[in-house]
Amino acid sequence: MKATTDYIHSVITSLDAERFIPVTDIKRKSDHIYQHSIEVSGIAMAIGYELKLNATQLEQLALCALYHDIGMTTVSPEIVNKNTLLHRDEFDQIKTHPIVGEELLQNNPVYSNDIRLGIFHHHERYDGFGYPHGLRSEEIPLFSRILAVADVYAALVANRPHRKAVSRTTAIEYITLEMGRGFDAEIAKTFLAIHNVNVPPCLPEVVKWNLFTINMLNSSVYYNKTNLMLTKHEYALLVLFIKNFENHIPAHLLYEKAWNAPMDSNTTSLRGAIKRLRAKMDGCGWLINYVRGEGYIFERE
Repeated sequence: MKATTDYIHSVITSLDAERFIPVTDIKRKSDHIYQHSIEVSGIAMAIGYELKLNATQLEQLALCALYHDIGMTTVSPEIVNKNTLLHRDEFDQIKTHPIVGEELLQNNPVYSNDIRLGIFHHHERYDGFGYPHGLRSEEIPLFSRILAVADVYAALVANRPHRKAVSRTTAIEYITLEMGRGFDAEIAKTFLAIHNVNVPPCLPEVVKWNLFTINMLNSSVYYNKTNLMLTKHEYALLVLFIKNFENHIPAHLLYEKAWNAPMDSNTTSLRGAIKRLRAKMDGCGWLINYVRGEGYIFERE
């Protein structure tokens, strides 16, 4: 990985300031975004190398990763550095950063179409539930699919204003959980192989997380060896909590994901499902708490 990092720094120092936006401009506006971009570049390069991208593609991928969050430099620092959960309108501002990032580069011919599209779509999900356009599968550009894995992993293992870093093991478990769902399975497998993780020959049907065992085929969850006997919505909620553990999740997002529909003013269904889920998880060592104005949080007792 050191060789990859050295290459990234060589790319940065070789950029012609008269033609390229200086990467140091990102550093001046946000050292966090700059350091994150360096980390994402290194991971993306390692994935690209294993995918047998040629030298030109690797250089383009490195540039795409370096600039992937340049749009974040236009978002209010108060939102970027907020140490509590974002409100819906604040998150909507965050979601504009891929669009703004592409716009910042679109009139400069040194940034190829692959670079600009890679930036524009790096928050798309393989299952079609990402943004800004809800693309799915291989509709999503290759660079974006690579960045999606690299970006999430780098973000998980780094401290953020609203949460502490998770362990590398936990981050890898998350990547495994999202194979073929949030991430292109082949790219996720490549990433896992780089980290010497035994890669399943097909999409994982069963994923282990702490003492939970999640069966994707029949939508069941076991704690130790006990089936929690969850309903469809309870299962969807618990998977969402596990994916976002120790982070607050607004009620409307939980409802939209678990019910696949916008939440209206009646929250009875959500509150009822969470109440039943709490009861079924009694003794598991995890709590589902609600913080007014912030949302629900899944955390250890």
